[in-house]
Amino acid sequence: VHALVASLAAIICTIGATFFACYKELRAAPAELMRPEAPKAGKRILLENIDAIWERLNFGQKAAMRNLFRYKKRFFMTLFGVGGCMALLLVGLGIRDSVSAMANNQYGEVLKYDGIVSVDSTLTRAQRRAMLSDVSDISDITDYIQANRTMVYATGKNADEKNAYLVVPRDTDTFEDYISIRERGSLVDELELTDEGVIITEKYAKLLGASIGDIIYVRLSESDAYPKEVKVVGITENYIFNYIYMTPKLYQSLYNVTAETNVLLLKMEDAANVEDISSRLLKISGVNSVTMNADELGELNTVINSLYFIVILMIVAAAILAFVVLYNLNNINISERHRELATLKLLGFYDKELSAYVYRENVVLTLLGTILGIFLGIVLHRFVMVTVETDVYMFGRELQPLSIAIGAVLTIIFALATNLIMYFRLKKIDMIESLKSVE
Repeated sequence: VHALVASLAAIICTIGATFFACYKELRAAPAELMRPEAPKAGKRILLENIDAIWERLNFGQKAAMRNLFRYKKRFFMTLFGVGGCMALLLVGLGIRDSVSAMANNQYGEVLKYDGIVSVDSTLTRAQRRAMLSDVSDISDITDYIQANRTMVYATGKNADEKNAYLVVPRDTDTFEDYISIRERGSLVDELELTDEGVIITEKYAKLLGASIGDIIYVRLSESDAYPKEVKVVGITENYIFNYIYMTPKLYQSLYNVTAETNVLLLKMEDAANVEDISSRLLKISGVNSVTMNADELGELNTVINSLYFIVILMIVAAAILAFVVLYNLNNINISERHRELATLKLLGFYDKELSAYVYRENVVLTLLGTILGIFLGIVLHRFVMVTVETDVYMFGRELQPLSIAIGAVLTIIFALATNLIMYFRLKKIDMIESLKSVE
């Protein structure tokens, strides 16, 4: 479907451009078509009215400014061509920035624990104490917190029901030492888990159409016919999976049962030694499974490294776009001003001077297009990242300044390379042939 839509869009654009170009020519009289098109008349521009700026410009700069506004179609085509090139580069580089931000933020700032252990919730008190003692005996584990984590189902303003993990920590005072509860963009943990309501993650709030102060309806299982009504008191930053955070007291008041411990959130002294720690934990009676954040982060880094292909593809596409647009527009520019450039050459302009006369316009348009492309790229990047998100993943919105700088440098390099190729076209201008009268 996407390939068909893209193909139709390309065909419509191609045929449309061809139609309008041919329609303009076919309206002209045959005698007019046999003669070269007359150059457009020069006009005063707004900049000429600003004496403080205009008087400081030399002849070449004044001519370049006039020519920029003299050929308005070429002005906007170059502007948006270079801007599109810059936008494509920022999307390619920004995709990697966003996925990297998702991984780094989730496992570096949001989740402060190093691993999660799933335990048997049916253990007796004596068995649980023995299990916790065995976990504490592992020297690499510095601390842990007990919690209940269950898959639940909730609805909000949006009609569709969405699942999430309900997390009920046994000790709410130390919970923020394991999971950061804060609004995205905040540098400190500023949300407090209270008995007044629940805190839900940002992506989940969007899926439910819920905001702070709204009511959501939570079911403990798919077979639960009586969802409980709870108030959203906070929305916290999170990127992978959806969570609802609730206090033990609120859980008991809603469901009339105590939230039994079924997971342990671990902090370790040596997070790199995860394989040995995992194997020792799995030998403990009552431990069902072990998941280490380092393993999940490694899988995400593998995905991030594979994104280099997409980045390279975007850079190649942007280079082709810049070359095609700038080469064709420069070619048209030289063809339309052939006699003008030949006259300047006849009057004594050297090849480098003639090239500089033409390149001034390209340099100005390239810089303006690059600036426009930064804004287009930021908007397009955000649109792409929001569009490709799934229900359980929220990508970062970051577009690093380094990526913007790299995109700008590459765009300018592509433009300079095109100008270098056109230099040889300018050298081939024949003064005598170009100045012959057309019969």
